[in-house]
Amino acid sequence: MSETDLLKTRLDALEAENKQLHDKVKQIETANQEAVSQTLRTSSPAAERQPTQSQAHTHIVGLKPPGHLTLTPDSQKIENWKTWKQQWANYSLLSGLSKLNLDIQCAMLENCLGPEALKTYNSLSYSDEETKSIATIMNKLEQLFIGELNETYERYIFNSRKQLTSENIETYVTELKMLATNCNFCACMYDSLLRDRVVIGILCSDTRKRLLQTKNLTLQSALDICRADEATANRMKNIDRPSHEDVHQMRAKGKRHQSSKSTHKYEKHVSSIRDCKFCGKRHEMSKEKCPAYGQICSKCKGQNHLATKCTNKKG
Repeated sequence: MSETDLLKTRLDALEAENKQLHDKVKQIETANQEAVSQTLRTSSPAAERQPTQSQAHTHIVGLKPPGHLTLTPDSQKIENWKTWKQQWANYSLLSGLSKLNLDIQCAMLENCLGPEALKTYNSLSYSDEETKSIATIMNKLEQLFIGELNETYERYIFNSRKQLTSENIETYVTELKMLATNCNFCACMYDSLLRDRVVIGILCSDTRKRLLQTKNLTLQSALDICRADEATANRMKNIDRPSHEDVHQMRAKGKRHQSSKSTHKYEKHVSSIRDCKFCGKRHEMSKEKCPAYGQICSKCKGQNHLATKCTNKKG
């Protein structure tokens, strides 16, 4: 066997030994980690409350808890609560928070409520029959923040809502749907009531006429007609709006017209200057421009001419 072959054989043997040592070290580290974990679980009572790996938060990029609940102004309190409640439910589900124990969920809820709403949270009380849970807490908060709704008043607000000049049809319908959440409309009448409010409340009378002429009008078909008319109106505005070239042409035409008008006035002015038979000077043929107008002739005592231009033979 050559010297090269011997060296190769030794290198292979060394690599095999290194691999065996690496595997043994890894096994020892794993065993140590398991021993430490077992010791912590058995020696610390608080460890029993720690979530297992299956209970840990799900990591979703960009997922953030809802911001603090704002209760002012009072007119926005109900809407703010509903929005915050929806954000909390989504966060609790997506983050895996709903799978953790109640203490952790309550701690996160207190943190998200913020200092203003936390005062209300701390005032909650529970009867012996009630089981404390996130659902119970949310129901109690809703009763305090919203109270008992006045259905008649809420429906009055809904039926009085008209489209604003700054709103397109999508924004208007979204606002109507938000108002409808407080009206206790039954599911079977929801779409028809919303459709009727759209027909009555939209700004464009021509679109309203089309809606009233459409047989078997549904909410979806009403929205389709409104969107189509709105898009057509926007396109017509763009068509009717003059282009930059048109504006420049109109300005140039105006300047030419003004220049022509000035030239015509000058020519008229020049053509009206003649030798005056009353004063002997050259000026526009207007009595106001004549120096002799209103004067008395020194020869004949006549008016409106000078003696140098007097034609009275008696003088």
